[in-house]
Amino acid sequence: MAKTLQETNLQSIEDAVIRFLNMLNSHCPGNLAPHLTPDAELQADEEARGLDAVNQFFIRLWDSYPCITFVPENIIVSESGAAAEVTYEAGPGGKGARCMVFSFKGDKIRRIRCY
Repeated sequence: MAKTLQETNLQSIEDAVIRFLNMLNSHCPGNLAPHLTPDAELQADEEARGLDAVNQFFIRLWDSYPCITFVPENIIVSESGAAAEVTYEAGPGGKGARCMVFSFKGDKIRRIRCY
């Protein structure tokens, strides 16, 4: 049975979130940039506005936690965004969970909020 246009769009958003998390695990800002809009925003422990500032946030994260990896546990998708429950491991004793909410602009991530 063929997928509907809505199912295809929802699947592409879910795939984009998974690709982003995989690129986040690569610890390379050059891998993140193609998935973000130039005016990307991040709201986490601090705020970052613009692609360069978002990349700098992740560089500081990777510098602070060189072994950090993220695993998507559950992804809920809407027509223009997604929420992902993720677990992370950041070395000995450094485990936790976050919720990341993604807003999209076209096929790229425009905003990420971490809770």
